[in-house]
Amino acid sequence: SLFLTPERNIISKLYLIYLLPQGPIPMLDRHIVAVAKNGRMNLPSALRSKLDLSDGGKIVFIEKENGEVEVTTLRRSLKRAQELVRQSIPADVDLVGDLIKERRAEALGEAESGK
Repeated sequence: SLFLTPERNIISKLYLIYLLPQGPIPMLDRHIVAVAKNGRMNLPSALRSKLDLSDGGKIVFIEKENGEVEVTTLRRSLKRAQELVRQSIPADVDLVGDLIKERRAEALGEAESGK
């Protein structure tokens, strides 16, 4: 995921990052992208490759509490959500199997009541 800051002056932001007392902070590649009045923007090809969007796709912008905006793909966002859900479900629980059993029982009940 990539982060965009709401700062107006990116140059001063970069200076602040590199002049911190604890020394320089490693930075990932930075991409400055122009946004047209209608909201359109063109992502650089290197960024599209990193995000696996060479053939197109959807981007998700996630606003963080600290004012930063995380940019990721819809595919990665869904995968992260699935992993979070998976962490909260015990390993011995079969949600899909349980749902199928419930649906079959409902269908059987409806079939019997319709006789």
